[in-house]
Amino acid sequence: MTKYHKNVAVAGFVALIFVSLIVLFKPGLDSMETIQPAIAVLLVSLYLGGRTVWARPPKLIWLPIIAALVAIPFVILSRAFGSFLVMSLVFHAQFGIEGADFAGFGQEIFDGVLYVCLVLLGAYALSNLLSQQKAFYSLATVVLIVLNPLTWYLVEYGKNQSIESDLHLQLSEAELAPPAVLPDIIYVYLEGLERGFENSNVFGDIYAPLKPYEEMGVTFTGLHEINGTGWSLAGTVATQCGVPLVPTGLRAYKNLDEKADFMPSRACLTDLTASLGYQNSYVMGGSQNFGGFDHFFSAHNFDNIVDMNAVSERRDPDEIEAATISWHLDDEMMLIEARDLYETKKTQDAPMLMMILTYGPHGTTSGLSRGCSISGRAELAPDISSAIACTLKDVVPFIDHLSENHRARPTIVVLGSDHLNHDPGMSETVALSDRRNTLIMFSLGMADPLVPPGTRIDRPASMVDVFPTILAYAGLTSPNVQAGLGRSMFGEPPTIMEEKGLSRFDSELFPNPLLSEAVWGTDTE
Repeated sequence: MTKYHKNVAVAGFVALIFVSLIVLFKPGLDSMETIQPAIAVLLVSLYLGGRTVWARPPKLIWLPIIAALVAIPFVILSRAFGSFLVMSLVFHAQFGIEGADFAGFGQEIFDGVLYVCLVLLGAYALSNLLSQQKAFYSLATVVLIVLNPLTWYLVEYGKNQSIESDLHLQLSEAELAPPAVLPDIIYVYLEGLERGFENSNVFGDIYAPLKPYEEMGVTFTGLHEINGTGWSLAGTVATQCGVPLVPTGLRAYKNLDEKADFMPSRACLTDLTASLGYQNSYVMGGSQNFGGFDHFFSAHNFDNIVDMNAVSERRDPDEIEAATISWHLDDEMMLIEARDLYETKKTQDAPMLMMILTYGPHGTTSGLSRGCSISGRAELAPDISSAIACTLKDVVPFIDHLSENHRARPTIVVLGSDHLNHDPGMSETVALSDRRNTLIMFSLGMADPLVPPGTRIDRPASMVDVFPTILAYAGLTSPNVQAGLGRSMFGEPPTIMEEKGLSRFDSELFPNPLLSEAVWGTDTE
């Protein structure tokens, strides 16, 4: 091997490590643009390095190997969801992920394993070419540890330990003052359909189908995502209970089998409506046993749950197979189920609260309903824009059905994202601090709505403020109502976002044993 060949090989392996680290720790980057050049550089560098590259490694090589093995799962999660949410990981581990699989995550798994291996191979080759085994193995270990998303989480966790917080003292209970005629409430959770998709310069007109509903009611544009509200159950809990899904602590390991033990001290939306005689329903395309939904439903007065398991028992197996995307039924089928359930509930005297969780624009594993796919079968979407267009194509007829067929009782319709979108590309398109959740409310058959149609409210808020805002808009409380950590966006009192700002609010939420204890009960330490 000549000196020239050696220098070129060294430069090649340095470039390979550099590019691999960028791909690994920049989730929104399209790895397909770098795979072929990276493999080409690897092969050329191996050829030029010759036999020297393949010298027998010392035992020290186990240090970067161990660091790599620890990093790989967290790198895959970051590439799949755009960020690493430890609280989400903990809750899903505690409460189960029935029915979920790795379909749709093949590219993220491939990227994580491939590029971590390229970093290790590059460090191994450089240590041999430059006869600096200890230095390069130590450096590779440090780099893999420092850039691991788990490390950044632990650093943030440690930094927040010393922050004082009064959040546990700010928890409130809503005081009901219901009208003589209770309105029906229909809440459609638009999976990951955040306001960032309103940017027509980037996404065209895919958000346009929601615009008519903004003109029919009130739009909220300042809805930030805070810690503990960034996945579907967390978004559901925040918008219905006014609190983020903060960790349970030791309570999780003691009482997981007690389904009635899910935030038993919190009076959530369904608890309040149940006390007023409402029939509470939830429609979802996945299994209610996924990630703790069943615990939440059992603890908080839900009467009807329509999930994948329930639908599969009564529909033709061929129809179910055609409507299945991985571990989920498509939005087309579930919105038909929601319409049928609505028609059934209409025949009963009791007011209804119905919630529907869509699936389409989930993120990396977004889905197309049967009516949107060329094959006529539900399938993974080729991109997030097509998934959004498809979900809204399914949602709009359902809303139109409500508009044309609602009963004499007034009806409140809520359209909102359950969390920011998990597509890693969103972090490259819109800064996290500038991203907002969607929230639109409008009324059908209400003689005197709280605010005029077309109202736009821009004040800074978070998902916990949705709960009291719904109560106020439905006329069940005063406009100034507070519930959990939430403050009505119609009221005069400032939201916690307005008081503290996003960064401070986030840092006070976790770790916060006093807040966890107040939300979940005792034994959270």
